[in-house]
Amino acid sequence: LVRYWPLRVGQGAREWIAENMPAGVIGPATINAQIGAGELDKPALPEAALNLALPVTNASVRYVRGMTLLANAKGSALLTGDTFKVDILSAHVGPVAVQTGSVIIPELHKHGTAGEIAVRVAGSMRDILSILDEKPLQYPTRLRIRPAETSGAAVADASFHVPMVKGVGIDQIPITVKGVVKGLALPLGSETKLTNGNIVLDLDNTHLHAHGTVNYNTVPFAAEWTETFKAAGGVSTRVNLRGTLDDQARAALKLKIGDLFTGPVGVVGQLQGLRGSMRTAQVAVDLTPATISLEPISYRKPPGVPASAQISARIDPKGAISAADLNVSGAGLTAQGTLSFNNAGDLARAEIPTLRAGPANDFALTLTQVGANGTDIFVRGHSADGTAFNRRDTNSGNAPPSSARYHVVAKIDRMVLKEGTVLAPFSLDATTIGGRITNLSLTTGMSKADSLTASITPASDGRRLSVNATDAGALLRGVFGLSDISGGRLSVVARMPPVTAAKGAPDYIGTLNIRDFKIENQPFFSRLFSAGSLGGLLDLMRGSGIVIDKLDMPFSMKNGAITIHDAHAAGPSVGLSADGYIDQRSNSLDLKGAVAPIYGLNSVLGALPLVGKVLVSKEGEGILGMTYEANGSLDEPKISVNPLSMLAPGIFRRIFEGKMPTAPEQADKTPPPASTPH
Repeated sequence: LVRYWPLRVGQGAREWIAENMPAGVIGPATINAQIGAGELDKPALPEAALNLALPVTNASVRYVRGMTLLANAKGSALLTGDTFKVDILSAHVGPVAVQTGSVIIPELHKHGTAGEIAVRVAGSMRDILSILDEKPLQYPTRLRIRPAETSGAAVADASFHVPMVKGVGIDQIPITVKGVVKGLALPLGSETKLTNGNIVLDLDNTHLHAHGTVNYNTVPFAAEWTETFKAAGGVSTRVNLRGTLDDQARAALKLKIGDLFTGPVGVVGQLQGLRGSMRTAQVAVDLTPATISLEPISYRKPPGVPASAQISARIDPKGAISAADLNVSGAGLTAQGTLSFNNAGDLARAEIPTLRAGPANDFALTLTQVGANGTDIFVRGHSADGTAFNRRDTNSGNAPPSSARYHVVAKIDRMVLKEGTVLAPFSLDATTIGGRITNLSLTTGMSKADSLTASITPASDGRRLSVNATDAGALLRGVFGLSDISGGRLSVVARMPPVTAAKGAPDYIGTLNIRDFKIENQPFFSRLFSAGSLGGLLDLMRGSGIVIDKLDMPFSMKNGAITIHDAHAAGPSVGLSADGYIDQRSNSLDLKGAVAPIYGLNSVLGALPLVGKVLVSKEGEGILGMTYEANGSLDEPKISVNPLSMLAPGIFRRIFEGKMPTAPEQADKTPPPASTPH
């Protein structure tokens, strides 16, 4: 065709075909020419002067120099007086199918006239991106997208506005691509991936815009992505995300926040970066559906209570959050600070200068990761909630050994405990390994110039616990909620197992001593005295209180079960003994012992050698007394007494007590008390 094309007819079309259609077969051709006199001498023929229709098969077309040819094209070409048109019925570009296409070159007589090339292509996202990554376009390379690592299927309409001159650069060729992608998957950074995307996209020389639904590291989001090819201010990528993050989704995104909150949260995020690699994120989080649990400071927000968080994060090249500014509000919770994360996505440092949670927490917190398994925590401020102080070693018993180390330093103006008890000022320095305390130093003031000190120190056979309080009633009220004991001096000396002790070792073995305190209207003793018809003791306790000169309670604790052995208390009005256990996990108890009224007189003969031991038997009981049993729920235990035991003095009273109870977990390991009859 080119060889026989008249040189002065459609010269621009002739030159373009000669240069950009290296192969193809035409015919049979239909020519209709009505060229008037002198029209060949004019700049252009009238459109009606020429009609050359050419069926085309197996044609190859170069649409952008340097890129894979459009090949095996089938269609038809039409040359009129000043216009050249090609309609493509089928073709392919490499492995990508061309479903339809057209080429229109108008005003052939003008130098540099622009041709309009339009095609609809369908194929795999990998093949389409591979073609778009060819020079001079290289769109995927600009976005740091590796075509070989992508998947999905696309149908796209592409158009090229190509000036019909030699040496035209890609920037002079306006390009537009509009398409739909299903099942899109592509990497963003080295560890972040978009998957399962259903996207509508719009691409031109200046930007890419896509919107739809996509999984970001397996987490589904509604997404909008805008990529500007010429970055302004170091930002070319902008992504808007909207979705819901549950516990599994947060794990997939490497948001390792432990047990701070659980449940789904709504997220609206705006991410920015360069060439598809995210660098910053602004995230609004709706915490209303979630449960927020800050157990050490006794704060909990149930689901449904309004709360929100604003996060401004920095993202490393691997796609993980490296640092974030945090602002949380709602439900009596206010927190502001900065979080830093290590390469593994774990929290490396937290600076929280403002933390208010509930009515009693108002302090600043600094948390720093030290080495692979160490964390330093520094707390300072006005007030903190310490109602969780009576929780036991979390790693003892059933928990597996751990090497995690925490060093906690707290300097608080006032520590609020249960029943409104306040310790002020409060100073704590403690170190734990694997959840077990290795060292502890606690000093604090109490009301009425009283004080409390506690320490845990290493010893050759484990650790030593020491507690001393000049107001036993205030301490028991604050830690355990026992509001019916007043005054007294308390001391605890206990042995704890080594930090590396094997599973099954007791948490504590020691003795609790309290001197010179009162029992006032205590529910357990009220029921005990009522059951034993000890009306005088009951009236005394409800009046001025029952004075106890001393309480000595040997105990051991394992997995939340406290075993009591040979405990005894004595005062002028009453003496008591107890053996058994209190199980915090099942909220149950099982105790046996004896109660002796008018103990001051009742125990006189106990001072006599040999005879006193027979008549009194156990310290705290006296000559006359009755045995009791208490078991069941800690809140409402069943209490029973045996009035006949009053007739059996001293050692013979053991007959009515029977075998002493032991905690279920220790039944096979704890030897029976020495006083149990054989």
